[in-house]
Amino acid sequence: MYSNPFKSHEREHELRLSGDYVTVRLDMENGKHVCKQHVQPYDSVFLDSVIDTFRALIKFVPGVIVGYVNSDEISLVWPTSRNWQENRILKICSILASYAGKELNNHYRSRITPGSVYTSTMDHLYFDCRAFSLSFHEVLPYIKSRQNCIIYGNLHWKAKQFLPDQVVQRHKTEKDKILLLKSINQDFENDPKRFSYGVIYTLAHGFDPEIGDFRQKEIMFN
Repeated sequence: MYSNPFKSHEREHELRLSGDYVTVRLDMENGKHVCKQHVQPYDSVFLDSVIDTFRALIKFVPGVIVGYVNSDEISLVWPTSRNWQENRILKICSILASYAGKELNNHYRSRITPGSVYTSTMDHLYFDCRAFSLSFHEVLPYIKSRQNCIIYGNLHWKAKQFLPDQVVQRHKTEKDKILLLKSINQDFENDPKRFSYGVIYTLAHGFDPEIGDFRQKEIMFN
């Protein structure tokens, strides 16, 4: 039988996650470049493709208890007790990054018209992935922190579509940016919630694209 003499080198840096929950965050590489080619501030072809990718990942990974998607970022959380891929970080990240890239490309290509502006971005859809562990009490604060970060980014990006950058930059806080958009009749609350606030998934309630701002809400995920 053949024995791989270099197997020990592969195992040398093989780390396994412990703790209560495995958590992954997938972020699209080159996302800013791709998004600049799209309809602003929200492009349904691209964003709905990412949401469909999120749905596919929920089915692919066994035992996901909570997940969140907004813009080009996806987070998933599942118990380490599921022992998926033996909780090996390198296996988890490599498999999920490649699977997410495959799904995003499939959903994206199914929506675009050949020869459209989307054609130029078809070869730039891929993800990086990072994996870490969380305790039970850290799960919801983590998911809410991702919404907090991305809402701020969405507000900033939307404002830049209508106003000079120096004006947007002067409005530092989330509240300031919300009021700025209202002042030019571009109320953030009127935007499609699945794009502005993102989509959450919980094992208890499934997918909710209309949840809106859940940072102050009680969320049951188990």
